[in-house]
Amino acid sequence: MNHRNVQCASGLVRSGLAFSKFIPALGRCLVMLCFVTFFAGSALAQQNSLVDRLPANTWLYLHWRGTSSLAGTNDTNSVLRLWRDPSFAAARQSSIDRMAQDAKQKNPKSEGLTQENANDILSLLENEAVFGLLNEPATVRDGVAKSTSSFLIYDATGKQHLIDKFDAERAKNSASTFTRTPIPISSFAGYKILNGKNTSYEVQAGPYFVRTDTIEAMEALLPRLTSSRRMALSFDDAAAVPSACRTAGQGSLLNFLALPAKLNLSQMPPNANFDFAAFIKSLHLDQVHAVCGNLAFEAHDTRMRGAVLGDTSQGSVLNIVGDGHEDFATLALAQSGSTYQCSILDFVALYKTLMAGVAAALPPDKAGFAAGIDSLASTLWGMPPTQALALFTGEFASINFHADADPTRAVYAFTIQRPDRVLALLQHVIPGASTAQKQDGDTTYVTVTFPQGREASQAAPAEPSQVFFAVTPSMLIAAKRQDILRDSVARLHTPPGSDQSDSLSNDPGFKRARATMHSKLTGLSYSDLARYNWAAIIDTIEKGMNERAEAEARRDGKPAPAPVHLFPGFDPGIISRYLHSSSGSAWKDSSGLYFDSVIQ
Repeated sequence: MNHRNVQCASGLVRSGLAFSKFIPALGRCLVMLCFVTFFAGSALAQQNSLVDRLPANTWLYLHWRGTSSLAGTNDTNSVLRLWRDPSFAAARQSSIDRMAQDAKQKNPKSEGLTQENANDILSLLENEAVFGLLNEPATVRDGVAKSTSSFLIYDATGKQHLIDKFDAERAKNSASTFTRTPIPISSFAGYKILNGKNTSYEVQAGPYFVRTDTIEAMEALLPRLTSSRRMALSFDDAAAVPSACRTAGQGSLLNFLALPAKLNLSQMPPNANFDFAAFIKSLHLDQVHAVCGNLAFEAHDTRMRGAVLGDTSQGSVLNIVGDGHEDFATLALAQSGSTYQCSILDFVALYKTLMAGVAAALPPDKAGFAAGIDSLASTLWGMPPTQALALFTGEFASINFHADADPTRAVYAFTIQRPDRVLALLQHVIPGASTAQKQDGDTTYVTVTFPQGREASQAAPAEPSQVFFAVTPSMLIAAKRQDILRDSVARLHTPPGSDQSDSLSNDPGFKRARATMHSKLTGLSYSDLARYNWAAIIDTIEKGMNERAEAEARRDGKPAPAPVHLFPGFDPGIISRYLHSSSGSAWKDSSGLYFDSVIQ
């Protein structure tokens, strides 16, 4: 059985998770495939899909179209070609072996994840499925009210034997008390599952395997899945889904949609200390109409799109994203080959919006809490928070100059105004640290020295750590290395379009990517993946994983575990044969926020 497509969509996710903690660009290459399970998807269902059958009170769903749908892009899409490369077989097997070991450690009763189990899971992922939440109130155990109900619908065509096999193994290997009791549900023979304190219901309705956490949700879904005619008041009819969430692209694998306005806030459990419904209303979250996104493996590119649609006016949480720019001042710091990420935020709007939400949610006897926070921040910062945050004019960028993504070679930059006030803020904002200043032309260099860290050992006492800042007339720049910081300041004095400039803005790959984006952006990122030293990056990740594992073992009084080797026998240089660049953009208009990321 050929599971290569599924292995790309699942194994690459797992191996990418560790990478994302260290390298943002690598996170876009791999974690993007996992992130969409939390926040992705701008495409709604195609005709005759499971989504067409969902009831009108569906307020969130995650639609998996099945890896069998990727057959047309196997030989052209760069990410799929990388995963199918025979040289990557060792990396795939290593991922399965690590998952097997983790499963065995978490549940000693189980036999771990065998190769046979992995193949079965990959086979199941070939078919279509949809997971979601219904605004379907129900009463669960002990008379506790439940405001929403979850469901899973899976097209079991050709896979029923695997579902039966998993049911048997689940009963055998469950770490808690497990019972599966036959009960009638509507006109079907169903099962009530008790697994420890969790209750669920399962029914095989024609070709569909259905699982819910309440009987009410099951009774609402079954008629829609088994009727030969389209039911009235379907999700698609009643949802009033914006057009931005109705565009399905080529190679779409995973789609997500949430309609927060359909969630009944009055059913939220009351809390005398914090009125969450009032908090949501104050932030205009009740005016967020849709959150949607889509992961697609196109003919050549792998693309993730997303949108948050709703009120972007003053006072709305969506207004914390600043107005779009055509040109980014911090881009001047990035040389060709750098990894560049920049977002535009309205820091004053962020502070005011959150404080207004907290004030609205607190009971009268705690109304002074928000004012107390403001007063405390004023004391610590030497100026009112709104004045301090107004010094930062929007752009926040992170830039890494090195091919192995060494974090000590990264710089972070904010665009600013009134540099004298920013210098005063630096003196106050880091309690317990000492500072030293040196003036050089129009730039003030500030060295901030922190006390010894807590994680010192007798053999190797911790050294005081330092962070270096440069305050220029228009920018605050920070780095762990002084030479990197000074090189960055020098770049500000080199015109980006001059012959002497090796700015990223002159890089042909960056210019091609920028030309495909909206003119005014609130976020911009670019990485030249072909220049990455993938072997060094993987070594750094392995070192971090091993150091954390050793620290946990020492804390628990256990022997140090065997060192982790992520991809034994795999030549990381192969990655650059297939993945050449990663780019992303974000923009805002009166109807919401939009995101687009591409791996080429």
